[in-house]
Amino acid sequence: MKRTIDKFVFMLYLIPFVFIEMFADWHGKFLIGLLLMVFALALATHFMWYGAPKWILLGNVVSFVVSLILVMVLLPESEVGFYFKPFGPIGTLVLFSVLFYIFQYAVAWLICKLGKRFS
Repeated sequence: MKRTIDKFVFMLYLIPFVFIEMFADWHGKFLIGLLLMVFALALATHFMWYGAPKWILLGNVVSFVVSLILVMVLLPESEVGFYFKPFGPIGTLVLFSVLFYIFQYAVAWLICKLGKRFS
């Protein structure tokens, strides 16, 4: 069962959430992208309790790389550089990714700490 949960958590982290949020924001559907990102964060941190940290870290790295490739292909600087000022699309991707990972690990830490206290 634990291997199945590890695989599910890894597959969940492979989704390029930051790119989806940026793409939705650029197309005027900011709230949908943000809600998807928050829902995914809640689901992922819930399963972080069961998953191994190495799969979560690896999934985050792969998600960032996939997001980077998608931003370079689908959000080129020449078309959307004005929208993601002052960092541009790649700088915004890096900034959002770092903030997403910090928030994700803070929430996971709280879940693990409160889970140990209540169990």
